[in-house]
Amino acid sequence: MKKFTIIYEELDHMKLGKPQMMYPAYMNYFGWESEVITYNLKKDLPEEHKKVKIKQIKQLFSFLPNENITKFIKRIPLYIKIYKEAKKIDVLMLYHLTKCSYWNAFFYKLSNPNGLIFIKGDFEYSIFQNEVKWLTKNPKTIKEFFKKRKWKNEFKKRKKLAETIDIYSVEAENAYEGLLKNGYAGVDVSNKLLHIPNGFDLKSLEKLNIQRKSYEEKENIIFTACRLGTEQKNTEFFLEVLNNVDLKNWKVVLAGPVEEEFKETINKFYKENPQHKERVKFLGYVTDKALLYSYHNKAKIFMMTSRWESFANVFLEAMYFGEHIVVSRVSGAEDLTNHQMSGKIIEQKDLEGYSKYIQEVIDGKIDLEDKYDKTIKHSDNFLWEKSVGKLRDRIKLLMKER
Repeated sequence: MKKFTIIYEELDHMKLGKPQMMYPAYMNYFGWESEVITYNLKKDLPEEHKKVKIKQIKQLFSFLPNENITKFIKRIPLYIKIYKEAKKIDVLMLYHLTKCSYWNAFFYKLSNPNGLIFIKGDFEYSIFQNEVKWLTKNPKTIKEFFKKRKWKNEFKKRKKLAETIDIYSVEAENAYEGLLKNGYAGVDVSNKLLHIPNGFDLKSLEKLNIQRKSYEEKENIIFTACRLGTEQKNTEFFLEVLNNVDLKNWKVVLAGPVEEEFKETINKFYKENPQHKERVKFLGYVTDKALLYSYHNKAKIFMMTSRWESFANVFLEAMYFGEHIVVSRVSGAEDLTNHQMSGKIIEQKDLEGYSKYIQEVIDGKIDLEDKYDKTIKHSDNFLWEKSVGKLRDRIKLLMKER
């Protein structure tokens, strides 16, 4: 039996339903032995999940700060493990083209030069372009000089890694097209590149025995699920939108852990909008997947106001249940909304645009039933079995060539 190993150092319980676990789980479904190697920093992981073994290792001198040399020292037990077990690993999966991934790949190839390395890219292409552009500019301050020197060193390792790996996937279509055309910081990756979007875990849903509701069975609910109050998720903007709309008979449900400093913003929102007290509900962190899916299943709208995103899993859950996705312009938004055929993209910071569109939804001016049908159809393109199947096919081809 072939072996598929992913190294994801900061795996925790919250990520067990995310790509970090879905890739090895579906490779196992396809007949591979699968495992995850991690530090388990939060001490909340089982020894096995979805038939995937979770191997936990300890950092060396874990109390040391994460500076360049100390970060390398802390990872020495990981590098030893990779080197010792490399010959038993047919495919090594890493996350991101980074200096850390470079060293993981280095020790793997040192011991097993014929092994395959697969890197999953998870980034917003526009941010990556800005990073590359920034490296060409002359520093204006001493601080910028040292920052640029550090980033140049980082990109040297990234470029070496891009030349070494066998398969490189990205989630969003615009990232795929950009890398296909321009390469990765000057490295041609066209013969290694795959467009593999994240997927919905249909097998887990089948085990929960949940039936997808028809549009007629859905309720007037606007739903969101994320880490509420973080800079990325921009939840304060979400509440500003609610400030500007008349909810009428609609409800809003927000699921996810709430940042401590954001709780005051929530209190202020309720104080300024007492009419929303019974209509806007914060659930907190929902660990029960069946409960989370039940809200997706009931809701007609899924709204996110993120400042940036890669290809968040929660969108795929919303899509599967036929929620009309309303999202700010982030990486993957065009893919998720099928170029706005099934969803709606609103420009960053466009409070008027968000408020106007949500009010139109509430007022019945948007044909949500038509959007539901289009969303359900589009969701068939985003299933883990199809996504990981694409990776499996490329691996088979490369192994045959060798």
